[in-house]
Amino acid sequence: MCQTLNQAGLAAALKQHHDAAWTWAMVCCRQDRDAAHDVLHEVYLKILQERARFLGRSTFKTWLFGVIRVSSQAARRKRFRLGLILEPISDHPNLAAVACEPNVLGTSGRLQRAMLALPTRQRQVATLVFEHDLTVEEAGAVLGISLGACRRHYARAKTKLQACVPHREAGDE
Repeated sequence: MCQTLNQAGLAAALKQHHDAAWTWAMVCCRQDRDAAHDVLHEVYLKILQERARFLGRSTFKTWLFGVIRVSSQAARRKRFRLGLILEPISDHPNLAAVACEPNVLGTSGRLQRAMLALPTRQRQVATLVFEHDLTVEEAGAVLGISLGACRRHYARAKTKLQACVPHREAGDE
């Protein structure tokens, strides 16, 4: 299954997955647009300069998301060393308390707030599975965690999200 892509195939694959890559970079960078832009730029440079190579051991999307995750972690460590990171968004004391409160944005707003209130790993797994249509196994591969750990994070995230978003009754539409 080891297959590499030529430059044209690589460019086409990057173009095809750009929107999903941007969304994942935003998640990895905790919704910081500037950091996500920098990370995605760095990822594309790594790929085009062949410092990161797709060998076909997984799907291209899974591999690309893994490169984005690793690059965002490296960028975060660098910013932390420079003293630019003060407090992770998921650790903000008021965010968890208001995550399930009704608001003017409706269900999708509550869901977004609930997603932000999840612990980092649970939020990453939920994003990969729900928004990017990866399997739990593929999400584990992207995050570099075992299948069992990924399933555990996925189950916990689902439970917390279900508690915050009301279910529709059979007659409601």
